[in-house]
Amino acid sequence: MINDNNLLMMISLIMMLYLMNMSYKLMYINMVFYYLIFITIFFKEFYSFMILKVIYYQMFSLDNLSYLLIMLSLWILLLMVLSKNSSSKGSNKVYLNFHNILIFLLSMTFLVNDYLVFYLCFESILIPIFMLILGWGYQPERVQAGLYLLLYTLFASLPLLMSLFMFMNYFNSLAISYLLMTNLLYLEYHWLIILWMLMTLFAFLVKMPIYMFHLWLPKAHVEAPLVGSMLLAGVLLKLGGYGIIRVLFLFKYMFINVSYYFICFILLGGIYSALVCLNQTDLKMLIAYSSVAHMSVMTGGLMTLSYLGMQGGVLLMLGHGLCSSGLFFIGNIMYERFNTRSMLVIKGMSNLSYMMNVLWFIMLVNNISAPPSMNLFSEINLFISMLKWSYMMFILLIIYMFICSCYTLYLYYMTNHGKMNLTYSFNNNSLRELIIVILHLIPLNLYIMKSEIFYFIY
Repeated sequence: MINDNNLLMMISLIMMLYLMNMSYKLMYINMVFYYLIFITIFFKEFYSFMILKVIYYQMFSLDNLSYLLIMLSLWILLLMVLSKNSSSKGSNKVYLNFHNILIFLLSMTFLVNDYLVFYLCFESILIPIFMLILGWGYQPERVQAGLYLLLYTLFASLPLLMSLFMFMNYFNSLAISYLLMTNLLYLEYHWLIILWMLMTLFAFLVKMPIYMFHLWLPKAHVEAPLVGSMLLAGVLLKLGGYGIIRVLFLFKYMFINVSYYFICFILLGGIYSALVCLNQTDLKMLIAYSSVAHMSVMTGGLMTLSYLGMQGGVLLMLGHGLCSSGLFFIGNIMYERFNTRSMLVIKGMSNLSYMMNVLWFIMLVNNISAPPSMNLFSEINLFISMLKWSYMMFILLIIYMFICSCYTLYLYYMTNHGKMNLTYSFNNNSLRELIIVILHLIPLNLYIMKSEIFYFIY
């Protein structure tokens, strides 16, 4: 449950949000959404009437998992607002309206205690993301990327909706806290139950995404504006992991019989995604495929159904959200200077800004789980959980770690070394850009100072 340290951190975040919003001269209505979310979270600690207590526990469910993902969402969304250049394409007022809608939908997704309301919020997030890609994207192919996002998400969401109707018909309730205590766990092994489980998990596996259902992600990342890429990498991919944690225990004893096939398939897909990174010349495409590889390892750890796997998966969701969002932001800085994402053209960034070169290096070594980053402790937990589940996993994990190190070194070498093309004119990095990168790195690397805040007990 939430302790005093967590409440203190939330109060500090409120003050930081307020100061940053005032300093960046945003609309004051933006703060109303932040305060409503925090009031909802604090309400659990400060309620006084019994009727309010009953309403709260029926509508909302706030545990450490929801709390951590809400904090991640608010942090990334704040950095999105700071990274939105006032001179960029589109209206800032309309963008802030979509931003406020995203704050509300993401917070409700992580807070609600009903599977149907969770499903509605989970799918409604698609609308503002689609509008961000179409309204603020740079290339004509953004329409195709938006259609890919719509088709993949809607195709996977319909089986989940049918599965929820089956839950309602079977148990007469869709309360998350109630269904986790039902005897559905002890249903006998049958192919119909396996099909039911696949219908429930499919939407979350596509949202992760796992390999073979991932084609919407690189297209959406490449065609989305900077704020869209930060949101996709920082928060939306975590919705899949959150959903898997919430529904996988419903089929715990069923899943044990087929988990070997799931985990092997997902890890092989992660290795193949890492190999695809070595063949990329598009900067954003490489970072997008690296997200697919990392999410594959996270999904494999979650599917071991062990405490270490769950703890490692939650930590990787937080660490990857910060790290991948920072990588996309620095990649956008390079795009603004060179007017291209091709790493064949982007050369010699170390000559442009030594400070940004250092921050780019730190962000990349965090991406391959160097100490003391949050990614290191998350992958240690994930690897131990999969090795305890099966010692044969060490072959796949060694190959995965080696290829991830290779494409990270390839990315750093291609962008920071070599002779710079002097036909371009450059501007030095602004203070705003340096602050945003540092705000990505601070929680990512200072995790070790207060690690008990991030413990997740299911």
